[in-house]
Amino acid sequence: MRPKYPKPDANQAHVVAELQTLGFCVWDLSRDGGEILDLMVGGWDDNLRGHRWVAVEIKGPRGRLTQAQRCFCETWPELPWIIAHSTEDVLRAFGRIDE
Repeated sequence: MRPKYPKPDANQAHVVAELQTLGFCVWDLSRDGGEILDLMVGGWDDNLRGHRWVAVEIKGPRGRLTQAQRCFCETWPELPWIIAHSTEDVLRAFGRIDE
């Protein structure tokens, strides 16, 4: 069930701003509620040597996926997704910084 007033995690605006500054395309889906992940991030992947999209769930230090978010990830197994606590987590997913 969609929350009446979805609330983004405290670190989300900062992560989005940094990703956009670095040239990523960011679609903020967090206002659509807790049934899908927060962001779709598109950009160059150094590992693949091409562009791709990754679904990103922004979480605080102790955050976990909700049941609806887990269901979303299971429904779309071909869609790459990550839980990110910082911009660096997203950069790792795109091969921009080492593990």
